[in-house]
Amino acid sequence: MTTSKSLLALYPPGLRGELFEQILDDKKLPERYLFYGLDTLIKCGVPVKSNLNIGPISRIQQAIIWIYKPLAKSWMGAHGNIEWLLPVWKEIKRSPFIYVFSEKCLYPILFLRAFGILPRVKTVLVSIGVSEKLQALKKRGLQRQRERLLKEFSLLTRIITFSSAEKEILTKEFSLENVSFIPLGVDVEYFRPGVETQSIDVLGVGADRNRDFETFILAAKKLPEIHFRLLTNEYHAKKLEVMGIPENVDLRLNVSMADVAEDMSKSKIVFLPVQENTYSGATTCLLQAMASERAVITNPVGPTRSGYGQVHDENVIFVPTGDVEKAVIQIKRLIKEDDIRRKIGHKARVTVEEEFSLDRMVDSILSEISPGYREAFGVAFPCEEKVTQAASAAI
Repeated sequence: MTTSKSLLALYPPGLRGELFEQILDDKKLPERYLFYGLDTLIKCGVPVKSNLNIGPISRIQQAIIWIYKPLAKSWMGAHGNIEWLLPVWKEIKRSPFIYVFSEKCLYPILFLRAFGILPRVKTVLVSIGVSEKLQALKKRGLQRQRERLLKEFSLLTRIITFSSAEKEILTKEFSLENVSFIPLGVDVEYFRPGVETQSIDVLGVGADRNRDFETFILAAKKLPEIHFRLLTNEYHAKKLEVMGIPENVDLRLNVSMADVAEDMSKSKIVFLPVQENTYSGATTCLLQAMASERAVITNPVGPTRSGYGQVHDENVIFVPTGDVEKAVIQIKRLIKEDDIRRKIGHKARVTVEEEFSLDRMVDSILSEISPGYREAFGVAFPCEEKVTQAASAAI
């Protein structure tokens, strides 16, 4: 169905714009998961616009940002990044459906809706940490701000979480009734068993701030005879350099997803220590490693406690958060016992293939929110149609 109105998809802009253009060109990129089904919507004929390739901010827009931030912070305890939205202001005002992939994009919309500056249209949020934001406001005694923000969240069409723990907090502690838990998924064709020669004993991967790479380094120091490799970013590297990185750790920064997949296929064990939190259990990297048929050692935090099919000593190895000694014991065990390591890796691959593929995740998300899209655009889900000329022209 052709319509003059478009769905608006809001992301943190930047490199994602270039990635998305490649994905629409039918390039098989594992980063497709970063868009949570947007490419599928376009293939179904939904005209889409986004803020992925926004231009520079004008002086007038800079003045608006300067005025907005303290007002929003005072009113709801958060301000987000209105600079990501100003270049697509017209689309925000006229789109019948908004699909938001970052709370930093959402907060300005909620603030402006509360004051009648923006219309209340159907809006779906993919949440990464909404529960912890509300809890932080509660701990800081910002009761009025929390109540205002909570009211705005309650008016959203749907909040999708990738953590059953986060859903439980949002529904039980904050009484939100519009929350759905949908498990993450990974591309099981891209991440798959690789080479037989495994030149990396223990691989660590990740960049988010909840990673516990201090435990990774401390374990490596206790096992100088074992080769470790850590793929991360400058934020973690600076912290780890203070500790001192031992010679048996190969530290690599800002590697591509292709390099991650290759190193997973060359590793014996993937070690993903994570700090306690409610929304991130290194879930994407965990599923990628499992799909690569690796034995993974991690912590039962956030999503990994329930909802992702992990069973200790069956398809994953759980150790207590921050427990270096128990991590060392499990690393030594898996390095030594080839049969156990391969059995856990095989079961991990089967688990992801059957329950946590990328297509399954996208189908779940679209099935959850498709009534709103059908109403707005007159299309059905799921669909297998190719990208239409109308949809392509709307980007």
